[in-house]
Amino acid sequence: MKFYEFDTVNFAYYALIGAESEEAAKQNYIDIVCDIDSKDKAEIREISRDKAKEKFLSYCRTQTELIQSNTYFNTASKSNEPYLFIIDKNLL
Repeated sequence: MKFYEFDTVNFAYYALIGAESEEAAKQNYIDIVCDIDSKDKAEIREISRDKAKEKFLSYCRTQTELIQSNTYFNTASKSNEPYLFIIDKNLL
């Protein structure tokens, strides 16, 4: 799995998506987060697994959350299916 970051400079909402390809990540963004407007620059940034994990775990507030989220990340990142790891807080 590769990790793709959709930032708010290039897209309406932030997302961190794990997928086998940029195209799969882009489709997952469209399916789950929002459509990509023609005004969006559509510059998806691929980041390392370590960086993606660091970003994902940065939202943990307790040691228990950290342990559970670490296990969750490791399991989900082994999947062949696209996976939304982080979504913009404005969509929650």
